Amino acid sequence: MSSATRDVFLTYTCPVSRFTYAGHPRSGHLYEHTNDLRDAVERIKRIASSHGQPVSWVINDQEYLNREGLLPDLLRWKAEGDSLLVTMELTTSPPEVDKQDTEAVLRWIAARSADAGFTPDGLWSLKFYESDLQAILRLPKESFAWTRNLAGSCWHQKGIDESTWLGCPFNPYYPALWNVKAPARPDEPNEFLMLEWLTRDICACVAGGFPATFSLDPADANRRDAGGFDTEADALRYSVALIRETFAQSAFNRTVVIDINEEARHYQTEGHDKDFMLEGMFAEYAKLAASSDERVNVRQAGYREVWQHYRASHPHTPRGVFCCGDIDWRQGPVPGAGDEYNRRARGDAAVLFQSTDVQMAFLRSGGALPVEFFDYTARTPGGNANDPYPRTPAPRVQVRDVVFEESGADITVRAVLFCEESAPLAGVMLWRDGLTGSERAAGASAGVLAAAPVSAGLCLLLQLPQGETAVEAKLTT
Repeated sequence: MSSATRDVFLTYTCPVSRFTYAGHPRSGHLYEHTNDLRDAVERIKRIASSHGQPVSWVINDQEYLNREGLLPDLLRWKAEGDSLLVTMELTTSPPEVDKQDTEAVLRWIAARSADAGFTPDGLWSLKFYESDLQAILRLPKESFAWTRNLAGSCWHQKGIDESTWLGCPFNPYYPALWNVKAPARPDEPNEFLMLEWLTRDICACVAGGFPATFSLDPADANRRDAGGFDTEADALRYSVALIRETFAQSAFNRTVVIDINEEARHYQTEGHDKDFMLEGMFAEYAKLAASSDERVNVRQAGYREVWQHYRASHPHTPRGVFCCGDIDWRQGPVPGAGDEYNRRARGDAAVLFQSTDVQMAFLRSGGALPVEFFDYTARTPGGNANDPYPRTPAPRVQVRDVVFEESGADITVRAVLFCEESAPLAGVMLWRDGLTGSERAAGASAGVLAAAPVSAGLCLLLQLPQGETAVEAKLTT
């Protein structure tokens, strides 16, 4: 990667709702109403402000779209740097709104927001369907520009609904109109920008962990039924380690967003003291923001700033590479996690490679071939699914020989690969401890679509014919 300045945004999302919600407006339901959240919201804001952390507030309950309760404070804080989003789920309860009609849903939200005296910064949802994007495009852009700023995309809690993170990008991306869980190709005009609402532990997820637990959501870290930590001290140590591990991805990506999500209602419905977790995580944010590395621009920000900066910096979704170690502090089986996770090799490493064509995940213990492979180009346009993006069987590739040759500042990597049948998209991970991830690709032979050095080795995206092929990539330090 070049020495150009990289950006890390430290964000915090706080849904403000008196209920637990599951699903998309057309199929979701409400349950477990709680008390008013004014005290909880003020407490969260006080903690965030003490560490210089802007908040991205998500109005998740129509009762808060009024001037009598929380809204005046939220609008004042928005003027001071916070962001204010609304959710499509606001219309789950009003009987006069057709939940099957996204245009009607958004027009109702826009009217209620205008009555309350503000324009939202963006639109949040646990799920977005392809038809939602098409509906937004039919709305007048002048008055509905905010609906092009999206947050959410993929819901990650198994057992709450049927959608998981699988195949979803881990960094901000421009969603394809024909597949909201895939980045649009550079030649596809796109008005939308999607921010993922929660940072997760990539190594744990790839190794078969429970995605909702391995995240920067304090509530999930303390879910005893899903393998939460025994103490908040352990949960905080894990969360700080995950923040640092994600921050380190700025070595391989020009823009990294680290997002904590904590719902305001958890401050009233759960017995343990939430202040401890937020104080500790925000303190780590402030420490990173005060770091003096001139090559990395670290900002504590609200979503509004991230949307603006990302659009200015990235005309289309850039290639993403993540290299993460195993930072799970727990011993023994983890409730809610699959057997493959509980049997995993301790101290493992994972690499996630993503382009507009493919997402591949590698485990060091799994060898050179991806343990997960999502070919974005394989999905037929025209659907409206929000199920986990179907895994595509990875092309059957054998790595028959690998040679790393170092000469001064240059490294030449040669490999002999055998593919059982021609593959327009294939991937291999050539693990090597000697690489630091500071190298950059300086050329490659035909058939190498991308070469991505990381601290654990070299990831190759390939186009392979049937049979044996020799490939070469050059790196420079």
